[in-house]
Amino acid sequence: MTKRAIGVVGGALLGAVLPMMASATTVASGVADITGTFSFDFDTGVQGDFLTDPGQDVFWEQFTPTTRALVPENGAQIVNLGVVNFANLTLADLQGLSYGNAQISGSDGSNALVYGDVFAVKTNAGNYAKAIVAFPSFDASRDNGLPIYFETLAVPEPTAATLGLMGLGMLGLFARRQARLTLRLRDSGALGSQTEAEPAAPLRDTVVSGSIPIAHPANSPLRLVALAAFSSLESAESRGVG
Repeated sequence: MTKRAIGVVGGALLGAVLPMMASATTVASGVADITGTFSFDFDTGVQGDFLTDPGQDVFWEQFTPTTRALVPENGAQIVNLGVVNFANLTLADLQGLSYGNAQISGSDGSNALVYGDVFAVKTNAGNYAKAIVAFPSFDASRDNGLPIYFETLAVPEPTAATLGLMGLGMLGLFARRQARLTLRLRDSGALGSQTEAEPAAPLRDTVVSGSIPIAHPANSPLRLVALAAFSSLESAESRGVG
């Protein structure tokens, strides 16, 4: 297989692997009615308190009978999006939001948690949740309970097979770039008059930057390409580019 073919295949493999790595998995989802003065863990979908579950993400705080707010806790962050299309929010959308520690008001007269309101949570476990207020009013039987439907998403860890395919893809792209560089050097005359018909010179080791051995024929294109690449790298490092 030629270097060009390897490059094409490698690019195709890398293009196939990246969407696999970006696909989301659902960590938890369902309907919840968060009781007033209780907390909620979006990673497990369980209501609790900070004594039994230190991983709770939000606290549905009741300041007075008419003032209340959803407050992020334990390193989690939230952002209110308003009445938007819940179903269309993807993991990439959630990852691109600006989260913070500002609470979301549920108070009489300034309630942002209206029916259909959507808010997002970056959990303290590093996952991303989206939630929509699922009822026109708070649940009086649960101390102004907050009824929501939520989905918590996470990017899965790449499998060994995925990592292997990604490595092949990167190798293919490197081979394609190397072939292009070789052609440019040949066209510019930097490779001299050497042809593929010439016998290969004995292999010997050259140490680049005092530490990296490269086995190569004495004046092969691969040697010149490697030296050029490392020379460019050293030049970039000396200029503070990295």
